[in-house]
Amino acid sequence: MSVNSLTTALITGGTSGIGRAAANKLAQLGIHVIVVGRDAARGEKTVAEIRGAGGKADFISSDLRDASSVREVTKRAIELGNGHVDILVNNAGIYPFGPTHETTEEAFEKVYSLNVKAPYFLVAQLAPLMAKRGLRRAIQRRKQAGNPWLMLRIVCQREGNETLFGDLFQPDSARSRQ
Repeated sequence: MSVNSLTTALITGGTSGIGRAAANKLAQLGIHVIVVGRDAARGEKTVAEIRGAGGKADFISSDLRDASSVREVTKRAIELGNGHVDILVNNAGIYPFGPTHETTEEAFEKVYSLNVKAPYFLVAQLAPLMAKRGLRRAIQRRKQAGNPWLMLRIVCQREGNETLFGDLFQPDSARSRQ
């Protein structure tokens, strides 16, 4: 599968950090990026920078706290993507630190909703549409505890032909340890 056959990416948590870097990288590859975030000002700034560099980008404001907000994001992304999303980057997440015994149920529910439920329902909404287009696998993101190097591996597979777009945020020294 060539990069040219992938036209639209939905990136949650796309207004800062790794999500923003992924949006910039994908836009540089000619992919229309749709970034999702809570902060409208950061979202518009991200979109303006991508467009200023010649890329195509849109912003959807959402906190992704429940299935209803996920459905709204999915619906809007499909509209902005001319009927489809080819790449899904489930990057949004919160990671509060502190002793487990001090974690309140409310704090736990916030983490669970954003880090588990939102990605699950995004995949549930988009995977069937992606499969109809022949896409089998879209994104793998991993962070190892204690490892300061974050990596976002963007992979797409269609009919057995795999294309690795690249690893972001992993220096050569970390690659040699794998």
